[in-house]
Order: sequence, then structure tokens, then C-alpha cells
Amino acid sequence: MFFNFRRKPPLSALIPQGYIDMHCHVLPGIDDGAKNLNESLGVLEGMKALGFEGVIATPHTMGGVWPNTPQTIESSFNQVNTANNKAIHDLRYSSEYLIDDDFVNLMEQGQLIPLKDDLILIELSYFQPPPNLFEVLFELTNKGYQPVLAHPERYRFYFDSTKTFYKLKSVGCLFQLNLMSLVGHYGDDVAAMADKLLKLELYDFSGSDIHGTRHFEIFNKPVTVKNHKGIPELLEKNQFFKL
Repeated sequence: MFFNFRRKPPLSALIPQGYIDMHCHVLPGIDDGAKNLNESLGVLEGMKALGFEGVIATPHTMGGVWPNTPQTIESSFNQVNTANNKAIHDLRYSSEYLIDDDFVNLMEQGQLIPLKDDLILIELSYFQPPPNLFEVLFELTNKGYQPVLAHPERYRFYFDSTKTFYKLKSVGCLFQLNLMSLVGHYGDDVAAMADKLLKLELYDFSGSDIHGTRHFEIFNKPVTVKNHKGIPELLEKNQFFKL
């Protein structure tokens, strides 16, 4: 795959045919993603038009806000899967887990839903990291799981501490880039951090983090990051999730 990045191609041009998205919010009514079944189906159709072949839906699990369980997620997934009509050939579900007390309880109860194999998608608060983060990560890995940290480029409290990113990697964390970070959707500072992490080659996977049909117009915007050479190869790494 070749792109002339001097022309700053739109984000949509980076999506390889057969892309497997491992982070999105397309299940209806259980988090801040798709509001209803019709929107869920519209999102899936939009993903298909972009070249997505597989989708792992990852609704938030967040204590006191979206206290999802394997049962609530499966129920919402079944609604979509029944009506999907193969817009997306490979549709599965997992969750994006906020590291909080509820996560620890789910982990202790064996109630986590992996993305695939032993991979668990986690996120942090945008305000501050949990004080027991590395203790929780140690316990998670001790139970045989491997954490995948969603959008590390969005945690502004780490922007002046590159060594923390390396520390997270050293304890087994994989990193997932949000595609919309590449066009400055979350702010120029987030795009700059994504650029830096790309340069350091710290990303392992990518995800759309699409929350609804409103996000598709963002894929028409040009990429803004300078360290772009590794982007096509990074997106191809999501073939790991192919069935």
C-alpha cells in the first residue's frame, strides 16, 4: 500500500480493505455510542463503506456510569447481530474497561470479555491515572490476561512523562491508537502525542473508536501527523484479530 503523504490524504484513504476494527461503540443503548438499533445498523453500513471487514464492538464498562456486564453486552449484541444482515461479515463483542473498583471486581469474578485470546481492552480516566494502576495491571497479567491500553495519546497527564509510556510497555501493556487522533479530532496536542508515539513505534494496534454515524465525516479529513510512514503497517497489524 502506497500513499503520497505530501498531499495529506484523508483518513479514509488509510483504511486497508479487510480492516478489523477492535475498538468501537456500535451496540445500541448501553453506553455513549449508538443510541438505538437503527443507528447501530447505520454505523455498520458506514464501516463497510470504509472497507471494514470485521468489527469487535467494545461498549464502555464503567462503574456508576455504564455498569455493563457480560449479560448486558451480549443482549445488546444479539439485537444488532440478528439485524446486521451481514453488512459486516465478522461481528463480535468485547468491552472497553475503565480501570476502577468495578473492573477489579469483574476481574476477580472472572467476568472480563477478551478482545481475542487473552487481550483485555482497558482505558484510564482522562483526569488522572488510578493510584493503583500498576498493581491492577500486575494482578491482571498474573491472571493470564494482557492489557491493551486504549488511546494512550489522549492521557494528557502523561504528556510530559514519556518514561511512563515505556513503563507501561515494560509491564506488558500493548497500545492502541485511535484513528481519529491522526486528524486532530481530539485536539492538536493529542495529535502531537500520537505523532510522537508513532515515531517511537510504541503502538501495537489501531481502532476507530467510532461512537455513532456523526463520526464518519471525520474520516474525510486529512491526516495531520508527520510520522506517517508506519501507519499502513500499523493498521495491517489488526489482522491479528481476524478469525
